[in-house]
Amino acid sequence: MARCSGCSLRFEFLAEGMRCGRCTNRPARDSIDDWGLCRRCGSVYEHLEGEICFDCEKYTGDDGAQQLAKNAIANPVDPRKHTLPGGRSSSAESDVQAIDPEAYAKAKAEVALSRMRNGYADAMARAAPGVKVARSKLKGSLGVVSKPVKLLNISIQKMTDYDGGKYRSGPVFHAWQRRYPEDTPMDEVFNDVFHLVVNTYIAKPREYRIYDMSEYQILWHRSKTTVESEMCKGTVGDLWHAVSTNSFLVPPGDYKAAAMVWHVDVQYDDSREPHIEDVEDVEPKTQIVPRSKRANSVASTALRTQIESRSGKKPRLLPAGKDAYVTRVVNPSGTSYTVIKGAWKFGKGTSVIWVEEEDVKLKVIVEKTPFASGVTKKAHKAYIGTEKIAAKYFYDIHDGSSSVLPEENLRCLKDELLRLQMLGRSIVKFLSISKQERVSVYNLRVPESYVLRTVEGEDHAWLADPLFEGAEVQKFSGTSQAGSNSESLVGQTCDALAHFSFHDSEGSIVFVDIQGFDSASLPMSSRQGRTAAHALTLFDVMIHSVEKSYGLGDQGTSGLEDFVSQHRCNSICKALGLTDVTDIWKEVTAELSDWEAQSMSVPDVDLAPKRSPSPVPSDKGHSGLTGLNQYGESESSEED
Repeated sequence: MARCSGCSLRFEFLAEGMRCGRCTNRPARDSIDDWGLCRRCGSVYEHLEGEICFDCEKYTGDDGAQQLAKNAIANPVDPRKHTLPGGRSSSAESDVQAIDPEAYAKAKAEVALSRMRNGYADAMARAAPGVKVARSKLKGSLGVVSKPVKLLNISIQKMTDYDGGKYRSGPVFHAWQRRYPEDTPMDEVFNDVFHLVVNTYIAKPREYRIYDMSEYQILWHRSKTTVESEMCKGTVGDLWHAVSTNSFLVPPGDYKAAAMVWHVDVQYDDSREPHIEDVEDVEPKTQIVPRSKRANSVASTALRTQIESRSGKKPRLLPAGKDAYVTRVVNPSGTSYTVIKGAWKFGKGTSVIWVEEEDVKLKVIVEKTPFASGVTKKAHKAYIGTEKIAAKYFYDIHDGSSSVLPEENLRCLKDELLRLQMLGRSIVKFLSISKQERVSVYNLRVPESYVLRTVEGEDHAWLADPLFEGAEVQKFSGTSQAGSNSESLVGQTCDALAHFSFHDSEGSIVFVDIQGFDSASLPMSSRQGRTAAHALTLFDVMIHSVEKSYGLGDQGTSGLEDFVSQHRCNSICKALGLTDVTDIWKEVTAELSDWEAQSMSVPDVDLAPKRSPSPVPSDKGHSGLTGLNQYGESESSEED
């Protein structure tokens, strides 16, 4: 039924926008100030009878829509009393709700009001062209309803390799499209495209690493001309307004769909392609990509480049030295162990300090049943607020006892966290050098882990790692078995990382038992999309060291000897110019022999007992982790 614009009553046969017969025959009022105003919805009618219009009185009850919204904020319902269909009670209560139910209820009420207020934007989006929609009259703490933002589509239809002015077939790629609000900065769009290109080329079978945006060009799919950088300094809407009327760049079909369709062309360097089966070294040759006299598009001019093969002989990569991988535990004065979250902090030189947060006590909920168990550790799901973590602890350290004391568990957890943080520092340098040398390696990272320790009740401690449910763990080497992975870039990268740690520490340490999970293999429910950077997350690594100072699993020189005898260099080791492990080990054993000879030639005439000297003499005044005094333990550690 249509509503009379004079008195607000509705009539079955009245045309929309017309007045009823009674209002038509009434004399017009002298001034608009004499018109009636509905006190509930705010609508104005010339011949309104009373203070409430017909619709508000009939459909909104005694309080009106505005009052209902205000009451929803002032007196929110308790979400814990909601039930599922069929009268079943809901048990999926969030941690936030359990900690502060009142704040949770108010937040839910605000969300409900926000959805009511966003009805204006939804109505504008659904309305036919030319139809006017009145603004919402609801008021709340969220402010004024903003004007709806137009959405624009960015699409990439193709990825190809550039080859002397021609577009060669690239890796397997399925067309990608994403909708962006018109006020989105172009930097955000280019960042998404960068990660999309990196993930596409690093995947099998190509396994080629893209390091920065200068290694590819973005072209318009229709014209094959370059997307000019001058046009991309603002927002997506700015670019659309600049090119939407140019049918050479945006054809009519794309204009109707509000879409900008691109083509990514990559400067592909054959010398950076990983070699699954290494061959004997050959005298390197410089390869020059010829300049074509006639490029097939305007963009090809910007893509011409000279590419020198990097497979040739390189100057030796200078190691950081033993000092970079030897640390000394320092007990800072005044540190109070009254909190439950701690981690290692690296100081100047080779010192590391155990630091715990002094003013923050976290509420941690740990499930009773472990979801995973290994040879030495068990893992439980745990929750810190809304964050879900894996809480690990040691139940067997192979010392012959049937149980692990709390202080032993804490010591082993600190050792493991130190190994993980040392690995993270080594990965940063490894990836930086690989990028500098333009060597294709898979992206590596370590989780943001820390130790949790109870401060009330019984003594418990856990190593907290981010929890990725459904992740498939891949193992690339063992504690006593060096990696031999030749079938994938991920495996070759892990083998090269172990060699790099041995090279960079001048043979004093090596990472073993390398394992982790690839974000590209996570279930679809856990992934962040095609534009999130994929990486292999490593955890639970072991270290063999000359000083045997890295806790459980450190087999000392015998473990290092096993690695030297088993490791086989791959194409990444050679491309980085890493020194052969046998040559490094010869220098290490020579130093050990010299130290043993010196120690045997000096008679022990002191009457007072002395501490055992470090196995490797140092002229820089440090002894690594050989004196873990705050643990009250001896310097030797059990082997895994």
